[in-house]
Amino acid sequence: MFLILLAVAIFGPTFGTGSWDAPAMMDRMDCSEGGVCRHFPSKVMHVRDGAGGTFEVTSNAIGFRGNESLPAERVADTLVVQLYGDSMIHGTGVDDGDTISAQLQEDLKGRFPSLEVAVMNFGMPMNYLRSQLEIYETWGRRYHPDIVVLEYHGHVPSPRDINHRVRQIRESTLFSQLFRFSLGRRVINRYQTWAIGQYSKSEALAALRPGVELLANDQRERGVKVAVFSFVSDFTDLDEIFPPDIHLTRIDSGLKGWEGYRASPYIIAGDGHPNPKGTRMFASRIAAKVSQSVDTQSGEVLAN
Repeated sequence: MFLILLAVAIFGPTFGTGSWDAPAMMDRMDCSEGGVCRHFPSKVMHVRDGAGGTFEVTSNAIGFRGNESLPAERVADTLVVQLYGDSMIHGTGVDDGDTISAQLQEDLKGRFPSLEVAVMNFGMPMNYLRSQLEIYETWGRRYHPDIVVLEYHGHVPSPRDINHRVRQIRESTLFSQLFRFSLGRRVINRYQTWAIGQYSKSEALAALRPGVELLANDQRERGVKVAVFSFVSDFTDLDEIFPPDIHLTRIDSGLKGWEGYRASPYIIAGDGHPNPKGTRMFASRIAAKVSQSVDTQSGEVLAN
């Protein structure tokens, strides 16, 4: 293992070594429950985006973004919607009130004034589909959501996201020793950046299977609505991930691929994450689809 680390550190590609740096994120990641990394609970952090701007992130009582009260036990006349994803859903680059989840909550409240609406943001930076499903299992499902919205980038994702990388550092004796030194942290980051792409589709699908099966079972037994949102409007490989008996609502961004997204007025210049104009637009598209699952008269979530 040490020889592989050394070889990658010397000869490996430099692309991405300055981004998604797991060693640099260790001081604000709590992986103490369920192997799922999140922020430390009830904290206010000032974080810099890729364009050099600073934005405020508040973590709630369970360590995910948002300063709202968490929904209590399941009660009537309450619509619980949960968003899962990476930094785009988390809201990198915007303050708490401008995240997609915050904008979605306001939109849905306007559509259903007689309902209590709780939109929960379970997005975390560099959080791929495997971790989205793990967070749902460990944290999300305890709140008995009506609707779960997953983020999807149009392909079977790598299982080696930030959760995997932070846990790898904490659970490896070698990495823990290297982490003590500045050079060691750079070596770890370069190795992990290289390793993130070293996986097969079959490996990724196998890693997703337990979480997908749990979510499918919750749809059958609990009536959970499942939606998939894509910023790039591409649902390639989706049918390989989810079984045919699970009902999925596909929600696209209205943009044409990554090129359309990058050329749009909805992103932070020099960074690429959605700006407040973008979060409002994307939240509106999600709300339009989500509202089709709710009876406008009774406020009840319709059966699949």
